[in-house]
Order: sequence, then C-alpha cells, then structure tokens
Amino acid sequence: MNRNYRIQEDIPRITMYFDAAFDSRNFKSATGLVGWDLRGNYWY
Repeated sequence: MNRNYRIQEDIPRITMYFDAAFDSRNFKSATGLVGWDLRGNYWY
C-alpha cells in the first residue's frame, strides 16, 4: 500500500511587533505597531 502524505508547515505570513511606553512624570503614553511580510515589506 503506497500512501503519499503531504506535510504542510505553518509558515507565518506576517510578523507583528507591538511596543508601549509610559512617562509617569508627565502622565503621557505612546504605543507603536510595525509588521513585516515574507518579502520584507513593512507596515507601520
């Protein structure tokens, strides 16, 4: 019996990075989000 099994790997299509900061002296906050796709293109 010959069975062909195809193993499919989960390759991430995009990588996302999130960052946040808080200045307790001035009570200000900031956030950021950036992402890259498999081709190296980025979004911000």
